[in-house]
Amino acid sequence: MPEAQASGASGRPALAGARPRDAIRGCMKLLSQCRRDKRWIDALHGLQRAGDCRVELDTICYNVAMAVCDAAGQWQQTLYLLQVMETKGPRPSVVSYSSVCSALRGLGDWANALQLLKRAQEQQVQPDEILLCSVISACEKSAQWQLALQLARSMHLWSLETSTAAYNAVISTTGGLWEKSVNIYEAMQSSGLQVDLISVGATMRAVSAGLCQRWPQAFALLLAANKHLLQSSVVAFGVAAAAAKDSWPNAMQLLPRSPEGNTVGKPMKSPPFG
Repeated sequence: MPEAQASGASGRPALAGARPRDAIRGCMKLLSQCRRDKRWIDALHGLQRAGDCRVELDTICYNVAMAVCDAAGQWQQTLYLLQVMETKGPRPSVVSYSSVCSALRGLGDWANALQLLKRAQEQQVQPDEILLCSVISACEKSAQWQLALQLARSMHLWSLETSTAAYNAVISTTGGLWEKSVNIYEAMQSSGLQVDLISVGATMRAVSAGLCQRWPQAFALLLAANKHLLQSSVVAFGVAAAAAKDSWPNAMQLLPRSPEGNTVGKPMKSPPFG
C-alpha cells in the first residue's frame, strides 16, 4: 500500500485506543473527506492505520475507499482493495465489484470486467443491474457487441429483469454497425421493453457513424421517440441532422415546428453543411 502524502496530522482521526465504533466512525469521516478531494493515497493510508490499530473495518469503509480510488483514476488500487477483501476480509459486496468494474469500464477492459463478474459469483455475491450494465459498457471501446448482447439476454440467469438500461448499453457497443443498432432497438420495441431518449440517441449515433449516411433511419427513430411521448432533446435532433448532412432538405424536416406550422428559426437559402 503506497505511503501517504503529507496532509497534516490534524486531519487524521485518532484510532489507537479508541472504542471500535468510534474508530470506525473516525475512519469513515476521513474517507469521506478523501472522497470529496480525491485524496486516494490518504484514503489508503487511513485503512492501513486502522489495520495497524487492530480496528476491524466493515465493507462500507472499504467500498468508500474504493470509490475514492475510482474517482482519482487509480483503478489498480481499486482492484488491490478488492483482492484484500476477497482474501482477508471484510466480505465484498456487489457495490465492491461495481466499483472495480466502473474503473474497468472507463478503460474498455471487457476481459477483466467479465472475469470480475465470475469472481463475484465465486464469492457468492449476487450481481445487480448496475454491475451487469458496467460489464456491458466495458465492451463499448472494443465493440464487443456480441458479448454485450449475450450478457443482456442472460440477465434472467441472475434473477434480474431485462432492463432498458442494459440494452441501451448494448446499442452503444455496436459502434458504426448501424444495422445491428437498429435491429436491437427494434427488438426492444417488439419485446415490449420500454425505450427512452438514451435508446433513441444511442441508435442514431450508430446510424450517423456508419459508412453510409442513413438519414431515413435516424428520421424514423426520431418519429418513434415522439410516438412514445418522449421529449426529443436538442442532442437527438442534432444527431439526426448530422446523419442527414448529405441531404440537407431532410435535415430541415427534423427541426421543430411552430404552432403555425412553420420551421422554427430563419429560413436558409443554402445547405447547412458544406
